[in-house]
Amino acid sequence: MYNKKVFDEKKWAPPTSWMDLADPKYKGKVVFQSASGSTFGLHGFLMFNRIQGGDDKNYEPGFKKWPETIGPNVLEYIPNSAKLAEMIQSNEAAIFPLTPTAIARLKKRDIPRAGTVAETGAVPAVGERPGESAGNGRPLPVQQERPGAGG
Repeated sequence: MYNKKVFDEKKWAPPTSWMDLADPKYKGKVVFQSASGSTFGLHGFLMFNRIQGGDDKNYEPGFKKWPETIGPNVLEYIPNSAKLAEMIQSNEAAIFPLTPTAIARLKKRDIPRAGTVAETGAVPAVGERPGESAGNGRPLPVQQERPGAGG
């Protein structure tokens, strides 16, 4: 997820990979929710860990590489998404991990956001098969609204 207003002003191309969070041009513009208190932050770290060669039982690759890749770009590790909404509106936050549900909440508030599904993959909500339901006969939220839709 990214702040469309900031990206448009800086003429940055939309992010395409979780590793874009490590791009030096985003120094001081990456915002992560605390991995211990937020699935957004945790999922972002887990995807980074996978790219670094880790898995759901081995987190060492992610912990080892974080301080020299994404870590230097992080402006703040925040406790909740309410703070993130404020940081997007003030243009402090340019790029940040977020779920489709949270994206929909920002959209309802007309907060300048846009989303992409990383070429390196997204975090599965329940399963990875197309058409899988959330157990209530409905599609998974991630299948209901694509992050980039409505821009």
